[in-house]
Amino acid sequence: MTRIFRITTLFKLVSDKAKDNNSLYFKATRLFSQIAIIIPIVIKFFPIYLISLYILGVTGMQIFK
Repeated sequence: MTRIFRITTLFKLVSDKAKDNNSLYFKATRLFSQIAIIIPIVIKFFPIYLISLYILGVTGMQIFK
């Protein structure tokens, strides 16, 4: 009876590992899909960021000569 219990415990361990790997796959897929959604938004606001950085840099150079 103990041997059967050991075998079933092993099967449970293997199936839990498969679920973890499957879950990791879904998490990675979701992460990459979210990154794909965010990239166009970041590209849209990047010029505004560069202009504001330039303005702040010029202002800082004028103030602190």
